[in-house]
Amino acid sequence: MAANVVSLGLFVANAAVMYTELGKKQPSPISHLMMTGFGFLIMLYAGFKGWALVQSHHIGIDMTTDKKISQQKPVQQNASEIFTGGNGKE
Repeated sequence: MAANVVSLGLFVANAAVMYTELGKKQPSPISHLMMTGFGFLIMLYAGFKGWALVQSHHIGIDMTTDKKISQQKPVQQNASEIFTGGNGKE
């Protein structure tokens, strides 16, 4: 997540710097290329780490399960269990 935030920050900073240089006839492309390149490389790193979570550690959502999701208890029943210790008496 941090790598994605840093990458987004570089892209936003690059856009801000480019916006300030709109009036110049020939702005220097070096800083823009460097920020874009570093942002892209950090984004690739974040993508690789996300891929590793799915492929190596099998973290994800199981879409093939047939388990039924039980219905949630009514709010009043949940509140009485919390405040009375589950016996229903106040």
